[in-house]
This record gives sequence, C-alpha cells and structure tokens, in this order.
Amino acid sequence: GIPALCINPDLQIYSEAGRAFGPGQLARDYAGLGGDVTLLGKPGEEMFRAGLALLGNPRPAQTLMIGDSPEHDIAGAQKVGVTSLLIKGGVQASANGPVADYAMERLRF
Repeated sequence: GIPALCINPDLQIYSEAGRAFGPGQLARDYAGLGGDVTLLGKPGEEMFRAGLALLGNPRPAQTLMIGDSPEHDIAGAQKVGVTSLLIKGGVQASANGPVADYAMERLRF
C-alpha cells in the first residue's frame, strides 16, 4: 500500500560491475504486484517540453535528442516532434520501441 515514485524508468543501467537492472524494472515489478507507481521523466512529454523551454523554445524538428533507449529517449522525442539519434552501443539500444531518425554505434568526437 505504499505509493512509489520512479523518476528514471530505465529498465537497465550501467554500473561498476556492468549492466544492472534499473529503477524502471523495480517500478514495473512493484506495479505488477499491485503497487501504486507514478512514473516521471522519459518518455513523458512534460520532460521534453521543459527541456525545449529551457532552450528558448526552438522548433522541435531542429532539436536533436541523443539517447540509447528506443522505449524512453526515442519515444519521448517523437511525442513532441524532436529529431532523434539512437546510440546503438548503449545499454538500452537493444530494447524494442520506436525507430530513431538517425542511429550510430557510438558518439565520436
């Protein structure tokens, strides 16, 4: 009967030991047991709209979301019309979800 607030819905994360389950997995499991879970953050539109506002409200299509999670990063970008780039070498990249506008194995500087 304890409500839970999850501000990072990632199912997997990087840790010092490598891949580990993320807060989103814990929230999903808790909800599956009947727990009351509120998710905040990606892919919620409110987070992306707040980010655009902080950038001075540029046209979403002229803004690039770079992420490794189709389910969170790419889906959220698509909800508000932001162009997206999937980093295929990221921990989340193998997850199912929307297809990004662009993809690359890793960022190169």
